[in-house]
Amino acid sequence: WGCFPDKLETSTITPIPKIINASNAKDFRPINSLPPVEKILEMAVYKQITEYFNSNKLLIYNQSGFRKCHSCETALQLTISNFLKNIDNNKFTVTVFLDFQRAFETIDRSILLKKLQMYGVGGKINDIVHYTNSDFLNLFADDTLIAMAHSDLNVALDKINEDLINISNYLKMNKLVLNVNKTKSTIITTQYKYERLDINNINIVYENNQIELIKYLGLIIDNNLTFKEHLTIANSLSIMTCITVYKSIIQPHFDYCATILYMLDKNSISELQKLQNRGMRIILRCNKYTPINLMLECLQWMNVLGSPHVTKWKAYWEKYLEDR
Repeated sequence: WGCFPDKLETSTITPIPKIINASNAKDFRPINSLPPVEKILEMAVYKQITEYFNSNKLLIYNQSGFRKCHSCETALQLTISNFLKNIDNNKFTVTVFLDFQRAFETIDRSILLKKLQMYGVGGKINDIVHYTNSDFLNLFADDTLIAMAHSDLNVALDKINEDLINISNYLKMNKLVLNVNKTKSTIITTQYKYERLDINNINIVYENNQIELIKYLGLIIDNNLTFKEHLTIANSLSIMTCITVYKSIIQPHFDYCATILYMLDKNSISELQKLQNRGMRIILRCNKYTPINLMLECLQWMNVLGSPHVTKWKAYWEKYLEDR
């Protein structure tokens, strides 16, 4: 067993709000800032443990969080392909998206150390898999999804409720708490079948409130897997978000070698201005008849040749010509 110096355990904790207008302590996420030397030691331990877990296949296949060659996309691919297969097989898929309350902060250290010792630091890490009989289990760190599929919806509901009781026992044993308010469930099926369900009489142990849309790992999933809501999300982007995207991705192309713009002919400048105009119309959701000056004034922008970079380099260029 290694020894970790006590002085390196001293850290600065910065509270970061998890929601807008956070007021209670539970609304903040504590961010630990540890000494740089500690981070070096931490990375060395992390590398050794990761190599050990991977070489001995201790992590279950369905855990995609913070693993090499895994991502939110691989987790979503695994999930959506499973749901689509169930629809093709004429089955209902009852899903429950579990949200653990302050998961990383409530981990019991003694239980964690016992598990690490037991696994050789055999069996599988993420031992929640041993407490569920679900047809499908997917994890991304502590984001956990369980699903039960069956052609008879009542059978699927009975099985998912049995599973939730087992998971409840697992959480008690590991001193973890489920955030019931954020735990959501939905039924994945065809639109024809869903419209004929009596949603009010569907009972799930943890959460009776059925929802038609769920945001899972950044993807908005609807119960028919049409993804229409996700595809229209761009329309809900705020103007400030659109401006940030424009300035970080598009504007640098105008600013690059800005002195060259001053030497371009009028036709070339006009083409560049058309590109900026198109960007402004998208950001402000204006039609093609909206005056350019009005859009520039609204965004408090200058035109292509009026940008600060071009103005600055124009002055330098004129000074250079004078000195010659």
